[in-house]
Amino acid sequence: MATYLKKAIELVDRQIEFTEKQIFEEQRVFQCQYSSKVKKRQTLKWTGKIVDFVEIIYALKASGSIAHGNITLTEMFQILGEVFEIDIKDFSGKFMDIKIVQKATVHRFWIV
Repeated sequence: MATYLKKAIELVDRQIEFTEKQIFEEQRVFQCQYSSKVKKRQTLKWTGKIVDFVEIIYALKASGSIAHGNITLTEMFQILGEVFEIDIKDFSGKFMDIKIVQKATVHRFWIV
């Protein structure tokens, strides 16, 4: 009786191994098929001026076009900075620089 049980257990063990190999092979085939169908996502890198990036973010915030305006500038700069692979630490300082240049430009047109 012990020999019969031992052989039955061995048979069950072999069946488990066989089933595991089949599952592994099916998963491998599925992953190969899936990965060949998935397109690689192109990365977007900001290649313009930092000032332009800052102005666009402020314009989007002012228009309320993203998240119905319920998003902070910091969050917008972090998220869109990741998307466009650009890191702006002092975005408020950059915006102040823009305002100063714009004021100087306006005054220059008045002094003619």
